[in-house]
Amino acid sequence: MNKNSFLRLFIFILLLIAILFIIRSPFTILFNWTELQKLNTKDGAYINIANILSNTSGPVIALFAALLTFFAFWVQIEANNQQKEQFKKQQDDTHIERIENKFFQLMSFHRDNVGDVEYSRYYETLGTKSGRKAFTNIYYEFEEIYSLIKPFFLNCNIDEVYMNDYKLEIQKMSKIQNRDFNPIHLSHIDIAYLILYFGVGKKGTKYIITFYANRYKKEFLELVLNHVSLKPQFVKKDTSTNDNKRLEAANKNWERYLELSFYEQKKILVNAMKGSHNRHPTIEHFRQVHSFHNGNQTILGHYYRHLFQTVNFINTDKKLKYPQKYDYIKSLRAQISSYEQMLFFINSLSQLGRNWELEYRPIDSMNMLANINYNENNQLITKYNLIKNIPSNNVIDEIQATHYYPNVAYEVFSDEKIFIQRNELIKSYT
Repeated sequence: MNKNSFLRLFIFILLLIAILFIIRSPFTILFNWTELQKLNTKDGAYINIANILSNTSGPVIALFAALLTFFAFWVQIEANNQQKEQFKKQQDDTHIERIENKFFQLMSFHRDNVGDVEYSRYYETLGTKSGRKAFTNIYYEFEEIYSLIKPFFLNCNIDEVYMNDYKLEIQKMSKIQNRDFNPIHLSHIDIAYLILYFGVGKKGTKYIITFYANRYKKEFLELVLNHVSLKPQFVKKDTSTNDNKRLEAANKNWERYLELSFYEQKKILVNAMKGSHNRHPTIEHFRQVHSFHNGNQTILGHYYRHLFQTVNFINTDKKLKYPQKYDYIKSLRAQISSYEQMLFFINSLSQLGRNWELEYRPIDSMNMLANINYNENNQLITKYNLIKNIPSNNVIDEIQATHYYPNVAYEVFSDEKIFIQRNELIKSYT
């Protein structure tokens, strides 16, 4: 019963008691008329009437007073409850204000981070780009790396690529939550992104081989990395004559290397890894010039760490409800261009970005195959439709976004079935 209903009921009871009392008084006197007739004096009659009314109305008045006392207590309780509600609302408003101040500050940092990006690769036509345009060129570089290493993954057996334990983990990952991706395709994207991120200079190559040797076969990984490392930088106008001569010779040898069949290229790489004296000129020039793909860690590392911090800040808040959280993240997503979202999709498939969603967070961190604990509320890309605006399902070649994130409501290519599935999924979000 709400407050207004209770108040109406209480007033009705008081009125009912008053009416009953008024109706009862004449009858009380009438029923005691015999006693009144025995009195000889007018004053005695009045006194007796007063006594009769006093004796009969006393309980009624006592009940009336008790009800008024109860009403006073009830009013006090309601006032206390209202004060608590106002205090809670004030706390909630303060919390929302704090959340918004922090979130929009993080949004401002994100815009500053994007604005500060400068990407310089010696493309003959693209040159140096800054801001959002830089992410377009970074995506182009990824496409080039992906295409460059593609022959290694064609007609490839999964056991040639993955270490056994990691292979089992990836196979399980590929079939949960309506996913349906090819583990070979995932390794192709992952290794290409690692090259984009760390580069294939001496330090980058060593880092990738050292830290990912328990996931990929070392020989396979070394072949792929050495293949990409052979591509030299373009000839630069502001360098010395000797440097330009070495770069020109290296680029000519690289072009000849690309004309060879993949079998011949692989043979050259294997011989070089074995230290054979019969090496291709490209291998010799590799020792004299820098590789073209020397990494983008300073750009991408900072960008995605901050982006994750911003989304996770909203997602982990205990007081905000899901629709409120979604609206905040929607504002952030509106700041991310289509190329940024495509690059973000690729990052999320790599080992550097799978904490967004793809890779579960095991309870037992020492055993990646035990205690699988998939929590829909930690699947951030699907929960907030973070890649909703990518323009095509085929992000690159045969890689389709829906194979990895089937429950995202894509703006361009989702069907009605996805929206029905999301309506059910949303019920589990907090």
